Amino acid sequence: MMEYFAGLDVSLRSCALCIVDSKGATQFERIDFEAGTMRQHLYLGLKAEGFDVICMEAHGVRALLSPR
Repeated sequence: MMEYFAGLDVSLRSCALCIVDSKGATQFERIDFEAGTMRQHLYLGLKAEGFDVICMEAHGVRALLSPR
């Protein structure tokens, strides 16, 4: 099974979307995004549509990965 990855850069005025896969398909296993102003709306809306969603705080991820 092939995995697909989507990245969202969200602000109050715009949203940039980047989808990476090898065949151009649009089925997602999980959507990860960085915490920001619109995080609650994005998280709840995507969950309501049935997506597996993870919201990450940049400082928390950096602290988690720093021991490596």
